Amino acid sequence: MREAALQHLARYATTRASLLRILHQKIVRYMEKFNLKDESANLRQIAREVVDALVVEGLVNDAAYGEMRVRRLLRAGRSRRAVAADLAARGVPGVAISDESELAAALATAKRRRIGPFRPAPVDAEGARREMALLARAGFARDVVCTALRMDAAKAEGIVMQLKRG
Repeated sequence: MREAALQHLARYATTRASLLRILHQKIVRYMEKFNLKDESANLRQIAREVVDALVVEGLVNDAAYGEMRVRRLLRAGRSRRAVAADLAARGVPGVAISDESELAAALATAKRRRIGPFRPAPVDAEGARREMALLARAGFARDVVCTALRMDAAKAEGIVMQLKRG
């Protein structure tokens, strides 16, 4: 069981909950392969002990994983809400995201979609409403959306470049 966990950790960064889920899936496949029924609870307990030992050894660190994941998702242009949902799905407690980071993520989305300060040509009122709706559907708050869409192109580009550098 420990060897399977170490092989997974060698390939992927993961959380405690994700690693436990992977090991449970391996247990299910093992049980089906050998037609075992009574060993499931015992094997699941062993999997929990292995994961707990790896956490104590520092090989699994949910906080470090969460910080890394937040940086990656913000660089990809995800909103605070989207980041929180992603972390919750992975079993990681919430990580604080600053307003500046969320604005930078909104600008990264705007750049990718070529809207706001990154649009090639001016838009009418309907086009501006569509741009606002696009960022709102991505999970950004109204004040962040308004700030991002009204920002100067040079300043917006600087913020996005700073976000990409880390």
